[in-house]
Amino acid sequence: MPFLMAPNFFSRIKIKNNIEKKLRAHDDGIYYDLNSPEAFDEVFYNTFKNDEIKENLKMYINLILHKNKKNLYISKNNNNYKRIELINSAFPNSKIIIPFRNPIQHAYSLLNQHKRFCILQKKNKFILEYMNLLGHYEFGLEHKSWNKSTNYNNFDDLNYWLEQWYIFFSNLSLNYKANQSVIFLSYEKFNDKKYLEEKILNKIHGFPEFEFTFINSIKKINLDFDKALLKNCSELYNQLEYSNV
Repeated sequence: MPFLMAPNFFSRIKIKNNIEKKLRAHDDGIYYDLNSPEAFDEVFYNTFKNDEIKENLKMYINLILHKNKKNLYISKNNNNYKRIELINSAFPNSKIIIPFRNPIQHAYSLLNQHKRFCILQKKNKFILEYMNLLGHYEFGLEHKSWNKSTNYNNFDDLNYWLEQWYIFFSNLSLNYKANQSVIFLSYEKFNDKKYLEEKILNKIHGFPEFEFTFINSIKKINLDFDKALLKNCSELYNQLEYSNV
């Protein structure tokens, strides 16, 4: 683990980085090595009290920008949905990108990742400790629900994850669909460069040009699920398509 609160000091420490790329534990086709970006800023948020975070956040990000000689800071942190107002307040020009995906496919993916990481964490205690340290409770043995469930509480039930999807995106849509700092981004359109340019490049000054190939993963689902719940999710999904247009 790097010295998270001292990024410039840690950059002076030479570490062996000629390590072969490995497939992520998620088994999702993404490979990483020691040069790959990693989301560590949740550790920062858990270090300070609420009234200390805002000013320290500005200093923390400035230190990271200084270390990398960059002007743009990108954070992939699933927990940032909890602090959109804080981030907007500290950085008025910031943009919050919220990807959304076909609800039944997303729920099925989360269910499979939950089961997968439960197995991995039982075999290797370090994986559990490491994820807890970084604040990754999205799935696994110590999974914490994003919101209080209404009808489904079994983490091994597809309906639990589908209901969580609905509550989560309902709240985000209600509070931020008219917020110009928040960009809802469709997973199903990640291969549409024009769409991404309109959603990101035209709204974020200094965002670098990008080229990539994205594979839209669509799984065949043979599990039972609440069809009325999925209908509500699908209607919300269609509404998100037209957010921030």
